[in-house]
Amino acid sequence: MDNTGDIEELKKIVAIDLDPNITSMVTNMAEEQDKEQDKDQMKNQTKSQTYDEIVVLLEQIMNDRTVPKNIRKAAEDSKAILQGTDSAEVKISTAIGILDEITNDPNMPMYTRTQIWNAVSMLEQKRREI
Repeated sequence: MDNTGDIEELKKIVAIDLDPNITSMVTNMAEEQDKEQDKDQMKNQTKSQTYDEIVVLLEQIMNDRTVPKNIRKAAEDSKAILQGTDSAEVKISTAIGILDEITNDPNMPMYTRTQIWNAVSMLEQKRREI
């Protein structure tokens, strides 16, 4: 039985494995995969932070006693919707609708209007990410 052919095949495989270009390519591919995973993790963290920021902003409005009751109620309703179990698209659209309705209230303090516009902007960004 002649194993010369098998030995030659093994030499070729070993030679390929030791080729620095291939090793470099494999290393680069592994690094790119790690970078993609890191990007995905950052995106997921950013998405959850966006909801947290919006909820904090709505709570500030809800706790501000200089803000009229109907506006605080709208902020409370929006917060409840965002923390609900509906799909993300439904939550965001409903919250934007509620907040958009009250932005033209003449009794609203200017700084509160700015906070609501900020919340709506964050929600619209969140909708674009979906």
